Amino acid sequence: MLQLLKTAKLVLVKLTAQLFLRNKRSSHIPGSIQKILVYGYMGIGNMVMFTPFLKALRAHYPQASITLLVGDSACESVVDEGAVVDKIITMDRSFFKRIRTISALRKEHFDLLISSFHGSVFYYVTMLMNIPHRLGHVSGPDWRNRYDFLYNHKVAMAENQHEINRGLRLAKALGIEAPDKQPEFYLSENYQPFVDDFFRHNHLQTNDLLIAVQADTWRAQQWKRWSPQKLARVCDLLKEKWDAKIIIFGAPGHREELNEFLGYLQNRPVIALGKTTLKQAAALLQKCTLAICNDSGLMHISAALGVPTVAIYGPTDFHRTSHLRYGANHALVRKEIACAPCFRMNGDEHVLACRDRICLDTITIEDVFLQCEKTLLEIKWNKTNKSDAPTEGKCVAAF
Repeated sequence: MLQLLKTAKLVLVKLTAQLFLRNKRSSHIPGSIQKILVYGYMGIGNMVMFTPFLKALRAHYPQASITLLVGDSACESVVDEGAVVDKIITMDRSFFKRIRTISALRKEHFDLLISSFHGSVFYYVTMLMNIPHRLGHVSGPDWRNRYDFLYNHKVAMAENQHEINRGLRLAKALGIEAPDKQPEFYLSENYQPFVDDFFRHNHLQTNDLLIAVQADTWRAQQWKRWSPQKLARVCDLLKEKWDAKIIIFGAPGHREELNEFLGYLQNRPVIALGKTTLKQAAALLQKCTLAICNDSGLMHISAALGVPTVAIYGPTDFHRTSHLRYGANHALVRKEIACAPCFRMNGDEHVLACRDRICLDTITIEDVFLQCEKTLLEIKWNKTNKSDAPTEGKCVAAF
């Protein structure tokens, strides 16, 4: 019955698309594009990885009006203080509000629609919009999409390709070269008063060795979270051996995870979790010497801000989402396990079915602590010698 409903839905989408879409066989995107709609339905980390494409798009169409359509993940915080888009619209979950949003978008008369593979969820927007040029990711070796027919400019992704490059394939299809491939998190100076106040209330000094630590992860993806007990021991070692001050970051509603983590710590940290907005957290993060994160939006923000970041990876595909390409002194700690990474793009049935999680459980306290020490020593050496830093981080496979 479920398959029958899916088939009926697909037929309905095709019929509706035939009624609304025009220029279905257009093979050339003109240079005189005036209005562009970009789908930004993605997580915070995904949006960080999408910024090289947005920068390239803006540089190629400096006079065009670019609208970003997002969901409710707060990913717009990545770009709302930059100049890469002109307008950001949030698609509400309410059916009637969605219809009103689509109606308003139709009146804009966009020339070009751009959808990454994350944007395929907005298929109903695509089929109801009268946009002549529709550029989008379509099915490839490791991703399948039921709505490839909605796009008249199709871009297939290569297997195991990093998400930054997947975005830039869209740029290439537009004839755009992207010399600047650095991901961004756009942050103004408006948050400095908050940082000063936070430092004052927590007795922090600008010359302190501040280490940001992510105590939690998104609750729908708890399988990304390394052992809080082991992480707490790493924090205590960094305090004892490096006199580091640990600042705990995380989502505002994750008090339960915070309390669990605090129960394992011997040394009291500074707590930012639940006390900041995302922008304020980023401003604090920017003051840290090192960050320790799961594979998460916080990891991408940290690396994009230039904070050396040690990330702990388990089931997720580090080929596609790691932060190693963001710049110097980033590192990734993972185990070479035959079944990892098991989390792929089309669903998470494999990772949810896993009951032992050996890819994370076999990562030891020593694995992470030694990598943190190594990164801290590299930072100190680079500052002392004022040497040119490496352009890419390192993947540390711990055996």
